[in-house]
Amino acid sequence: MMPRALILILALTTLAGCSHEQVHGIEPDAAFPSATLTDWVTHGDQLSVIRITGETPPTLPKDWKNSGGLIGRKVTVEIERTVWHRAHAPRRAVPFRMQAWGWMMESDQHADSPIHPIIVRNAPRLKVGGRYLAVLMRLDYGWTPLNDDAVMTLDGDTVTGHVDAGAPTAPVAALRGKTVAEAAAVVRRADR
Repeated sequence: MMPRALILILALTTLAGCSHEQVHGIEPDAAFPSATLTDWVTHGDQLSVIRITGETPPTLPKDWKNSGGLIGRKVTVEIERTVWHRAHAPRRAVPFRMQAWGWMMESDQHADSPIHPIIVRNAPRLKVGGRYLAVLMRLDYGWTPLNDDAVMTLDGDTVTGHVDAGAPTAPVAALRGKTVAEAAAVVRRADR
């Protein structure tokens, strides 16, 4: 999913004006390109089947008033298996925690304001219990998906590529309906 500090700043700027409606379909800027399979194999370190096993609850930040209404979230990621690695890239096989899109308050002036999940266009919202095929990368602060749109929903061992708003990107559309093994073969071919 990219450098979170940059994304959170952009999200605050984008979302600060939203009030009294559910937040859907934000389009954060990305630090790395992910529009093609070539982007995935150039910038990603591994393609893994992951499961989200936990998340932090929506907790009002200490500095909530006039904060823009953003409530952060961290998720715990278990790697079930990795099906592709970029040559000489770092590898991750054990569980880790990472930043994920959280929630937005309807009003940052009221502590009891209703909150709504933040949904990113062209990507699924990571949900506890959900399984995904994700292009992962290691940055200085830890592991993260390459971008939100480089994460694909799974149904069993089949890529469904469901998104909560917008449409799947071209790489995800190319992998939709394929098994994890077939998707990995497509990504390996792009890595040549």
